[in-house]
Amino acid sequence: MKFQRAVLLPDDPTNGDENAYAKRIASYSKGFPHNDLGGVDGAAFSALLGATTSDKPNDFENIPMSEADQAKRRKLVNPQSAFAFDYARADSGHLEMPPPPAFGSAEQAGEMVGNYLVGAASCAMPGASRASGRLAHRALA
Repeated sequence: MKFQRAVLLPDDPTNGDENAYAKRIASYSKGFPHNDLGGVDGAAFSALLGATTSDKPNDFENIPMSEADQAKRRKLVNPQSAFAFDYARADSGHLEMPPPPAFGSAEQAGEMVGNYLVGAASCAMPGASRASGRLAHRALA
């Protein structure tokens, strides 16, 4: 554990989407309120950003969600996992990971085409086994 404390944290680069799209069209917004055009509610997204920097776990419970009824509301699945610390091996904060492709990039467009093709192939083969799904995925790669 002393070794981990001595290890410097790696750079945490972003793909620039959060700054490039003021209306957050390229940011995570599942379960948040949206307007009629599908844009995420700015207050809800700001509450998410605030919760990630406040050091107060209950701030995650106060993020506005699209379902007003608390009993029916789906919670964000483990939004605080990024703050966990693993004592058994290298802490995840010390492991470097490149940012995802930028929303407007050719690489992201290619990723989306691949996802849609795999989805379309699996819909075209109702009742198909996982093996045939993997075969379709390899064919599209």
